[in-house]
Amino acid sequence: MSIAVHKKENKEIAYLRCNTYASVPSLKLCTPHSNNLEKVTEIVLETVKARCREYLKEEKFESLAKKTKNQFEKRRNSIQNEIKILERKVKGLNEKIDRIYEDKISGKITEIDFERIYKKNLEMRENMEKQIEQLKNSNTEEKQVDLKKIVKEFVKMKI
Repeated sequence: MSIAVHKKENKEIAYLRCNTYASVPSLKLCTPHSNNLEKVTEIVLETVKARCREYLKEEKFESLAKKTKNQFEKRRNSIQNEIKILERKVKGLNEKIDRIYEDKISGKITEIDFERIYKKNLEMRENMEKQIEQLKNSNTEEKQVDLKKIVKEFVKMKI
């Protein structure tokens, strides 16, 4: 088969043309025939859609969608728990920084020790705050999707 394009009423129409007849028409190995490419494509697509609807079960995809949604919820809850834990640790570090400052003022620790401990705690707090921000961003980036709608569209082949 080869594709031939004809103009009809200012519109191009593609046809599938028989190569056997087109190559040597004088031998009369075949008859001159062709098929409208758009119609053939439509018939093939409808056949594929019909077979898919015949073999695909919507319930199977719905259960898969529910499982995926449950995994998404678990992940979101895990991230929220991790954020809460980190926020408590940051609060604890802030309290620790306040205590070491009071110890420095009261003379319990030296200026050098204060600087060392203070810098170490500030660095830890900054790292935790960055982690919290990253977790919050990753949690908001994930979208909720109507999985049931997607499954129905797939089974109905709405592309």
